Amino acid sequence: MSDNLSRQASEEEAALEVQLPSVDELLAETEDVSSQEAESRDADELKYEQHFEYQAVDAERAWAHLQGLQDHYIHKKNWSTFLMWVLGGMIVFQWLLLGYVGAGYWDFTQYQWLLPILLVQNLGQIIGLAFVVVKSLFKDMDSRN
Repeated sequence: MSDNLSRQASEEEAALEVQLPSVDELLAETEDVSSQEAESRDADELKYEQHFEYQAVDAERAWAHLQGLQDHYIHKKNWSTFLMWVLGGMIVFQWLLLGYVGAGYWDFTQYQWLLPILLVQNLGQIIGLAFVVVKSLFKDMDSRN
């Protein structure tokens, strides 16, 4: 039985030796295929790098836009709070001015032009500040221009 196995193994080895190409044939095939594959691989790699670079730049642009929007909204919140206090102060000043003059604590009879000018100026500042707030703070920031 071992004779049969050894004979069968030697026949298989002989069959394999006949089917296997020589080293020179393998080297020639490898050089031809590898140069073609290398050119194809280089072209594919270049396309991938260009695509990756485009995607990376686009992603960085989107990230910068997102950070800019976040910073803008934080700044908008701070600026709105500041303007709210300024408008409140101007309204309180207008109220105190009218209250003190109406109660007789302040007398502007010698300067008849002062009270109307102060009231108009303060009212103009309030309206102007409200216009600035509406125009600059509440515009659409969602566009990517």
